[in-house]
Amino acid sequence: QPAAQPTPAVQLGDQPGDQPKPSAQTSLAPWIVGLGGGVRIGIGEPTFGMVYGRVGREIGKDAALSLRPAYIFGNVDFVGGASNNQGAFQMPLTLDLYPNSPVSPYAGVGVATNTDSKGNADAMITAGLDINLVKHLSLSLGLNYIFEGSDQDNRDVEAFTVLYYRF
Repeated sequence: QPAAQPTPAVQLGDQPGDQPKPSAQTSLAPWIVGLGGGVRIGIGEPTFGMVYGRVGREIGKDAALSLRPAYIFGNVDFVGGASNNQGAFQMPLTLDLYPNSPVSPYAGVGVATNTDSKGNADAMITAGLDINLVKHLSLSLGLNYIFEGSDQDNRDVEAFTVLYYRF
């Protein structure tokens, strides 16, 4: 009687359903590092260009913590509300949900220079969506609420849109 041939071992990837799924994850994983630019649209204030960064770290499969520094070119003068050449700086820390999914919501808190050129630092809250377009390119749509103690209405609401490259 002939000896039975051993059954070959099944390797991962041999079956059609075993292929890894594509994601927005880059070669720096579990780190998320990005740099880009966009526009900030303030309510009752001029629209200005901005430089945007992101440095984050995944904290499990479905979450990440990110610092999202932004520098806004231009500012509004406290006296008269005219546009000037001073910039504004913002530094929120966010909790990002599903950072490698096509759409990733985030929310956080941080500090921002106010937009009245006094140079004060004020508390801010932020929320938005990162839309991971392709492996290394993301679009961020967000909303900031800044608690300004020196402004007439004590608040600043702004929206922004940024296209950034994920390294």
